[in-house]
Amino acid sequence: VKRDRHHPSVMCWSFPNEAGCESQNAAVGAIFGAVSKEEDATRPVTGNTFDYGPGKLSEVLDVQGFSHRGGNVFDNFHRDHPDRSVIGSECCSCTTQRGEDVANGGEKILANFNGACLQGQTGVEMSRKFVSGLLVWTLFDYYGEPAFAWPHRSSSFGAIDLAGFAKAGAF
Repeated sequence: VKRDRHHPSVMCWSFPNEAGCESQNAAVGAIFGAVSKEEDATRPVTGNTFDYGPGKLSEVLDVQGFSHRGGNVFDNFHRDHPDRSVIGSECCSCTTQRGEDVANGGEKILANFNGACLQGQTGVEMSRKFVSGLLVWTLFDYYGEPAFAWPHRSSSFGAIDLAGFAKAGAF
């Protein structure tokens, strides 16, 4: 926070990222929030969470973030907290592979274009006027989290492959 608090691209401070979100209670979250606010009182705090409710981390977030949730979660949160900001803090893990025109599940080859997947997932958040935005996961493929088991080593979620070439979904 201290290092990046003057960076113009920082819109809010985020903690945690999925892992442990449900086990983190409001008391633990309040500590992280206080540290963030102490170093930068100008920006809100958010978290990439799965759920909300009494005693949960969501109680201390300025901006509620949801990770890969369906529209009903956004609707219920807005109904329960109409004055709170909400974002899609992570969405759209659509798998693709550059250069392939059709998927071949038996050979573990992914299709090149994932437009229907992206539209289906981004539409959940962006069709709701009370959702202020979303983060599409991820821009680049990365090593780890492969779509299939060995010998695959990398993810296939990105709009750009490991070699730096754009896939069809990037356009």
